Amino acid sequence: MRKFLGASLAATALAAAAVIALIVVLVVLLVGSGDTTLKLAARPEAPPPRFDKSSLTADAGDVKIDFTNPAGAQMPHNVVIEGNGVKEASPVIQPGNNTSVTADLDEGTYTFYCAVGQHRANGMEGTLVVK
Repeated sequence: MRKFLGASLAATALAAAAVIALIVVLVVLLVGSGDTTLKLAARPEAPPPRFDKSSLTADAGDVKIDFTNPAGAQMPHNVVIEGNGVKEASPVIQPGNNTSVTADLDEGTYTFYCAVGQHRANGMEGTLVVK
């Protein structure tokens, strides 16, 4: 009888653990992990300086922009995320290098831009929409 009760309790504990694991997986799938990595690059055919995308979309939470300044680019660049009280900037990098910037973002609309010289004023900026 004890052997049967022990096996029964073990089976119940295993089933409960499986149900909890399933609930966690479903929550992550439905709600999302909140971590988004986006790709962005400078257009090497510039001037004028430009990014390869003018708009990005991400889920709320930690948003990382992996930025590439291609070897064929003519000048250094960086990427800044700004808006809703947030301002995070990557280091300035020379052509042929990569960098990134990460920010914890709530839902809303943000601007990303290059802060080197007059690059932003010349059009090196875009919109980041966080859902």
